[in-house]
Amino acid sequence: PESRVRWLLAVFVAETELVPWHEVPQDDAAPGAGGLVVSLHTANATFLPGVPYTARLRATNPAGLSRFGQSVPFYLDTSPPVVMWFLFGTAAAQAKCVLLGEKLHAEWAFRDPESGPEACEWGIGTSFGAQDVLAYTAIAHEVGYVSGAQAPIPAVQGQYYVSLRMWNRVGLTTVHYVPHPLTVLSCAGEATCAWDVKCM
Repeated sequence: PESRVRWLLAVFVAETELVPWHEVPQDDAAPGAGGLVVSLHTANATFLPGVPYTARLRATNPAGLSRFGQSVPFYLDTSPPVVMWFLFGTAAAQAKCVLLGEKLHAEWAFRDPESGPEACEWGIGTSFGAQDVLAYTAIAHEVGYVSGAQAPIPAVQGQYYVSLRMWNRVGLTTVHYVPHPLTVLSCAGEATCAWDVKCM
């Protein structure tokens, strides 16, 4: 019967044993989704940020037959992601402003040195920190790099600001407000936009 099964638990870094195998008292186990939930308490063990750890479980019945299980990797993480850089347009053709009717294009990169970047959203507003043009919307990224992001903006002259909201793999989040706006111009009065936008 299950009550006679002996449970042993250990924590590994790659194949190196960090927390030695030790018995899990049955009194410490509680019913959980699809099995038992146990609390792991360790002493004299140092967990480092950014390093993947795994918990391994060994169940042995009275006949001496054992079966092993392993958790998904888990991390020690104490800080949220940070933005490395942000630009309007693309790396090959940066923009400071666009003409009426054009879309807002942007690229950026964010990183998390501990557990890694997980998800990102962006929003657009007519004032710093606002999202009255585009509410926070999920955007795909490749290991923290976002390319080809684009969104329609009103055909109204003015300045538009971008806000970024990011998560890492342990759920820590941060919000970054891009300090410089994108300016939308009309050709009326021969408006100019430095070197990147020309009125045709």
